[in-house]
Amino acid sequence: MNPKPGEVWLVDLGLAAKMRPVLIVSRADPNPPRALVVYVPLTSQNRGSPYEVVLPKLPFLNRDSVANVQGLGSVPTVRLERKLDSLPEEIMLQVKVAISNARSVHSCQSTQFPCPSALGCFDDQLLSVQQVLTCFNYRLLTYRASPIRSLIF
Repeated sequence: MNPKPGEVWLVDLGLAAKMRPVLIVSRADPNPPRALVVYVPLTSQNRGSPYEVVLPKLPFLNRDSVANVQGLGSVPTVRLERKLDSLPEEIMLQVKVAISNARSVHSCQSTQFPCPSALGCFDDQLLSVQQVLTCFNYRLLTYRASPIRSLIF
């Protein structure tokens, strides 16, 4: 089993003895060092938080749902029960931006990979998609040249 980024799976998270839908956000890795995936839980409890991405009506989810990026976690692949479907690319981009903002991955002042575009980012600033993509593209170039590998993006 090799789940891919953007796929939605039902998972046993050990909560309330029922299966929960999660969005896989781990990088695609054909030979992962551990049998773990990084996920964002999907929930029907929309609190209107900047850490939530509202999902469009999806045929494989029976309720209106959000991706709660504050619940970012990892789970062994053996706990993945069933693949439901994949999210559209534009929704995945929104989730990546929300993760970046929640985790301050974008922050030029707090990261070892400073953003080359001198965005003047601050930890408490929510960034636009374009700003995050600028940082993200720089990280891809740095990633390819670095022995340190990021799990997300």
